[in-house]
Amino acid sequence: MKAKPAALAFCFAVLLVGCEKPAPVSMKDAENTPALKQFIGRTDIVKIKHFFTPEELIAKGKGEFISPGRLELGAVIAYEPGKESDRRKGVRMEVVSTYVRENEYSRPNTHVSFLDEDEAKDLAAALSYVKQVNGTWATAPPSDDVEVMFASKDDFVLSLLPDQKTGNTLFVESGNASISFPVMMLEELQQKLESNLRTLKNNEK
Repeated sequence: MKAKPAALAFCFAVLLVGCEKPAPVSMKDAENTPALKQFIGRTDIVKIKHFFTPEELIAKGKGEFISPGRLELGAVIAYEPGKESDRRKGVRMEVVSTYVRENEYSRPNTHVSFLDEDEAKDLAAALSYVKQVNGTWATAPPSDDVEVMFASKDDFVLSLLPDQKTGNTLFVESGNASISFPVMMLEELQQKLESNLRTLKNNEK
């Protein structure tokens, strides 16, 4: 008995669907991607995501036609229904670059990075070290080009750069977006990060 064309088409479609599997994530990519970001990006499960109100750090504007950039830090918790104890936690870091408003079509560069909770704690420790180094530079400025840098898995980078003329600066990057803050804003950044870490701690269960 011959198979009907419709049946053949159906079988062929099933075969194609069965063959078209997504490319597996390499071990290297998995190691360089925060667990929180991996989980949020999954498409084969039901997931619940909590995005808490972000803390905002705004750069100082420099002129009438310059829009100051900003850094937003927001706690994130995600999990599968019924698996709340196996939740992924971290901090969402969004960088919006300072830019010149040349015309109505001008737009700043914007990029988001995710830090797992342990990376966010590492950043908090790094900020304390940066504060210590900045204090040392106040009395003994470095004689050469030097940079104190923290880098996360997901393209978030924070650096302390010395400048004896205009004052030391914090330079923050996320992907293609970057922004600089006067070092005097370091303590404010520490407070906002600690606030996000407290939010994560208060939502452990």
